[in-house]
Amino acid sequence: MSDHTKNSKEKPGSETGTLRDILEINPMNTEQEFEKYISEAPYGIFISNSEGKYLWINDIACKMMGRSKEQLLKSGIGTGLLPEGKEHSRMLLSEVREQGRAEREISFERTDGSSGTWLINAVKLGGDRFMAYCMDITEQKRTERALLESEARYRALFGGIRSGVAVYKAVDEGDDFEYVDFNPSVNRVENIEWKDVIGKRVTEVFPAVKNLGLLDVFRRVYRTGVPEHHPVTFQHGGVMTGWRDNYVYRLPSGEIVSIYDDITDRKLAEIALRESEENFHTFMDNLPAAVFLKDSEGKYIFINRYMREVFGADEKWLGRSTQECYPETTANLLVSDDMKAVQEGYAVYIRKVVDARGNERFFETHKFRISKEEGKELLGGIALDISEKLKARLDLEESEECFRAFMDFIPGAAFLKDAEGRYKHLNRYFRDNMNVDNSWIGKTSMECIPGDAGRQMFNDDKLVIRDGYLMRIEIVKDDLGNERIFEAHKFPIPRKDGKILIGAIALDVTEKAHAEKDRKNLEAQIQHTQKLESLGVLAGGIAHDFNNILMAILGYSDLALLDLDPASPARPSIKEIEKAARNAADLAKQMLAYSGKGRFQLVKLDMNKIIREMTHLLSISISKNAVIKYHLAENLPPVEADAAQMRQFIMNLITNASEALETTSGIISLTTSAMECDSDYLKTAYLNEDLPGGLFTYIEVADTGCGMDEEALSKLFDPFFTTKSTGRGLGLSAVLGIGRGHKGALKVYTEPGKGTSFKILFPACTGEVSESNQIDEEEITNLPGGTILLVDDEESVRTVGKTMLERKGFDVLTSVDGLHALKIFKERHDDIVCVILDLTMPHLDGEETFREMRRIKKDVRVILSSGYNEQDVTQKFVGKGLAGFIQKPYQLKDLLIKLKEVIGKTTDPVKTEDDG
Repeated sequence: MSDHTKNSKEKPGSETGTLRDILEINPMNTEQEFEKYISEAPYGIFISNSEGKYLWINDIACKMMGRSKEQLLKSGIGTGLLPEGKEHSRMLLSEVREQGRAEREISFERTDGSSGTWLINAVKLGGDRFMAYCMDITEQKRTERALLESEARYRALFGGIRSGVAVYKAVDEGDDFEYVDFNPSVNRVENIEWKDVIGKRVTEVFPAVKNLGLLDVFRRVYRTGVPEHHPVTFQHGGVMTGWRDNYVYRLPSGEIVSIYDDITDRKLAEIALRESEENFHTFMDNLPAAVFLKDSEGKYIFINRYMREVFGADEKWLGRSTQECYPETTANLLVSDDMKAVQEGYAVYIRKVVDARGNERFFETHKFRISKEEGKELLGGIALDISEKLKARLDLEESEECFRAFMDFIPGAAFLKDAEGRYKHLNRYFRDNMNVDNSWIGKTSMECIPGDAGRQMFNDDKLVIRDGYLMRIEIVKDDLGNERIFEAHKFPIPRKDGKILIGAIALDVTEKAHAEKDRKNLEAQIQHTQKLESLGVLAGGIAHDFNNILMAILGYSDLALLDLDPASPARPSIKEIEKAARNAADLAKQMLAYSGKGRFQLVKLDMNKIIREMTHLLSISISKNAVIKYHLAENLPPVEADAAQMRQFIMNLITNASEALETTSGIISLTTSAMECDSDYLKTAYLNEDLPGGLFTYIEVADTGCGMDEEALSKLFDPFFTTKSTGRGLGLSAVLGIGRGHKGALKVYTEPGKGTSFKILFPACTGEVSESNQIDEEEITNLPGGTILLVDDEESVRTVGKTMLERKGFDVLTSVDGLHALKIFKERHDDIVCVILDLTMPHLDGEETFREMRRIKKDVRVILSSGYNEQDVTQKFVGKGLAGFIQKPYQLKDLLIKLKEVIGKTTDPVKTEDDG
């Protein structure tokens, strides 16, 4: 209805249509019939003139207006109308006069004070009269107003609700759904516009809905009418971007309504909360301490894994009180601690507990009150295992005691200082030996030690902090005035807190310094001895090979002299060759003497007697500028030595002293005596060979000549070394070798410009002195014949030896080495009367060859042949049945004498240790 008017043609079949039919379609009815009809009609009807005065009115109309007929006929149409109703009444009359008909809604007020609304249709009758049909539409208007108000409320609710609300209608028999309406919140949630979506299918707007299960929910709700709740993730561009909570139901009209909310923030918050709780539990479960929470009633609401494992707690503890989880005595203590923590806000205590495995442990427990926003209070607790901490504390105390004891037992002055150089600790040695006390604690060196010494120590402290380790050698005097040497070490000690301490220890190294000096001297002597040993090995090797060459020269000289006529003019020349070869052999002997492997005939000698026998020879051998003075001790203990070597040894020392006095006059002193020597004294000698201490007889040759410097002293015993322009021979080198060969010790004292002294010490022996061991000229003719096996790796030695022996009637077999010799010996041992065996050979040496021959023939007679001395060689064969020894180079006479000794005796087997 618009502007409170409505054309009757718009509502066919309505009450106004009936009235029109009566008035217009049946105008021929009688007046009586018409009046009866309108009087009994169930509607209010009245007839009025054009001025609005009632001419006729039925009972229904009077009842509708709440007035009597008389009242209404006297007053007119405006009676009881509200102001807006009176205005519409005038408009109604005007329209009827002008148009012949009109329709208006007119508001009125009843006599009981209530108001209402009429719908009036008026028709002009003729003249100035018209008739009006009245219908009370008060309830209808009230319903319409309520509907409008409801619609407004719905729109306000629909538009204002924060949840997205969408209405869909089913299409394709409920297989798909089309947007009918949705509220503004959908724009926010879905980011779509109403005008772009209304009338479109859901699958067209959101194709991904097919994969989310929501379309299936729509279909089920549409078919069953049963509402469903469907949480689902939503996506944009194929990427999940959030969560939505959907509630779907069906309207009576068959339309589907979906109410949904974007719960992404809530979901993220839930996830964050869940992760936070997981992190909390992970953190708590990985704490190396027992952690728990109790509610205001003292019941456990949380226990971590450590508490479960160590204390045997489990999930059953949750919701239980302390009294329900612990024995009574323990529970009472814990509850008392809980109460204290609740009252005071915090409590801490240390308890000894027995863990789930029965081990005693100490725990430091902290309990604290936790106030929550809603006014509730919780009790938190954390129990730390301090068993190791307590043990560490005890260990620390013990360590401190050990530290102090250690410091006090250090055989040196030790102290600690802070970074500013103030003393923090002084050990007992420092206090007792440096005449200090604990009053130094907290003071610097400058405050405790006057003068430059204190300042130097204080500056050293700064250097230690800056540069690190510092070492100084300090010389001080003790209380007795004795000079002492201290080795002071200072070093920084970083602490965990970043601070630095200064540690120091000063060791009395007086004896060490002296010992170090002695050690260096000894080390120099050892190095020198090693050098001499190396040179000795070289000299011995050269002499050995040289002897093999001389063997051939001397042998062939002997053979040549045997073949020559006594009157032959060649004999003198051959004699000179023999003489030169003998001189060369003497040189080889000196080289062997230097190497300590010369040939010695050891007897007990009186060294004084040897010197007296040489007096004339010595006097004519020295320089004219020199005078020999003898200082020979009485009752001199004998020594076991080779007389010839001793003479050579004395002569070389005298000659060396004489050469030191060639340019100036001086004295050569030759002294003999005896002395007790300990091992320490012997270790300082050039030759010591780790000699045991004991009684030694010594010969000392000293001169007042030029002396030697360090460089000359270091080369003194090198072969052919001399301070003169050219070499003079082996000289002192032979002296050294003779001393070594006789197990002696050599000490040299020299100083440039003041002379030199050589002292040779030989182990003294007891018993009667022997005469010099001279070889008697024996009858060497009529030697028994037989076969001799000559074994030597030198061809010249084999050739000359074979020739010499064959000249004397022997059959001779030769062999180049030990293996070949054994092969021959196995075949001919019954024929062989003697074996001349070289010591050093390839493949199988003399010692091994001798041992194998003894296995073949127990009584084999073997003469060992070598360029080395008999003592060094034969000591390996002592008690083994060796028949004899001959040293290279030997001549025919020497060989025949040795054969006379070996095969000229009885032919009984040689008895050995192996024979028992």
